[in-house]
Parts: sequence; C-alpha cells; structure tokens
Amino acid sequence: MPPALKLGIGKLKEICSRPDARRNLCPPGAKIGTARAHTPLLGKKALTGTIYVVQPRDDGEPDVWVELAGNGVDLAIHGATENEHGRFATRLAGLPDVPLSDFSMRLGSPGNSLLSLDADPCAGGRARQFEAELRAGGQNGARQSSRVAIADGASCGSAGPR
Repeated sequence: MPPALKLGIGKLKEICSRPDARRNLCPPGAKIGTARAHTPLLGKKALTGTIYVVQPRDDGEPDVWVELAGNGVDLAIHGATENEHGRFATRLAGLPDVPLSDFSMRLGSPGNSLLSLDADPCAGGRARQFEAELRAGGQNGARQSSRVAIADGASCGSAGPR
C-alpha cells in the first residue's frame, strides 16, 4: 500500500480465530470489507464475498482472508499481512487455478475503517492519486508488476469524488 495509507489495528472490533475462519464461521465484527472477482469460466456472473481479519499464525500482523461465492462456486483466498519498511503488504495465497479477469477488494465501511489516510487527499483543490504496487507470480513461473490506483472517495473542490 502507499506510505500515506496506515493500518489501524487498534480499530479492530474482533479477530476471527483460525479454526473458525477455516469453517467459514467468522463473526460479523471481524468483517473488514467486501470482494468481487470475475472469471471467464462463469460468464458474466461475479463471485462476491466478504473480507475478514483473522488471527495471525505467529506474533505478526493479523491475516486477511477472503471468502467468495457465486454460481455454485466457493473460493477462499488467504492473505498474510506484514509490515515492509513502514508500509503494510498482504501476500495472497490460495488463488484458484482458473483465470481471473479481475479481482477487487473494498476495505472498510463508513465509520468503521481499518485503514487511515496519513496525508491530505486533496492537493491544490484536486484529488491526489494514490497507488499500490501489485506483484503477481503465476504457477508457470511468470511474474508481473504493476501499479494499481486506489480510490479514496475524496471530494476536492470541483474535482468531485473519485
């Protein structure tokens, strides 16, 4: 995530235990967002679901687990969160052995956000651009890196929300 985006562990209501997460029984207070994915194998029907914060394996940061479902398909994606040079990073595992044409996560909800912005979202009356680095590796060894725009919903003068 960009350096301006901070993880607020103290704002967590609950953390789902690993046994409960494996059984898809996380409590509502452990929900930190929603996710959506598309695969050409299911046509236009999206897989949708919930993002939960889950007890870490060790003494590190809590993990992030995504449970997606749709069109008779259930998909679990597990992410290990860590602090890399003052920035938090999540490494996703358990991605399906199917093509995904897109995958998006919406973290937080009004009045309940695990993330906070440590910078003014407006610069000179215009919305600032925030980006995250995405690094992906395929099962075939292929690697790809890109920068992904992060929408923050800021309303900056005439620029309006993004």
